[in-house]
Amino acid sequence: MPITPRWTRWVLVAQHRERSAGQGGDAGVPVAVGTDSSASSFNVPMGWGTHHELALYVDAGLTPMQALVAATRTGAELLSGGPAEYGTLEPGKMADLLLLAADPLADVRNTRAIERVMQAGVWLDRAALMPLPE
Repeated sequence: MPITPRWTRWVLVAQHRERSAGQGGDAGVPVAVGTDSSASSFNVPMGWGTHHELALYVDAGLTPMQALVAATRTGAELLSGGPAEYGTLEPGKMADLLLLAADPLADVRNTRAIERVMQAGVWLDRAALMPLPE
């Protein structure tokens, strides 16, 4: 890809955002994971942006646990304006979860090692789901 002023600006914005996430987390500011990848015109597969953002947050200084909480509990609470019916594994809450083949606390990129997907308490056919890009 050629280096253009637009590309240079995008890289600078991404670097600033990464530093800000780490600083905000250090200061106790709620940090949530969120992506518009499914709504973009770049044809990014659903979910890829979330996995990428988790890694960026860890690179910015959050622990893998802090990044995972940002993607689950904190994100759900901010979207709901308080306690949410999703975002944590508790009796009576919506049962959406990923079963992973590797420990995301050891390396947050292990969130990509998806073995099974549960949505609304029902295991989905993994083979029928869209694969993650390499």
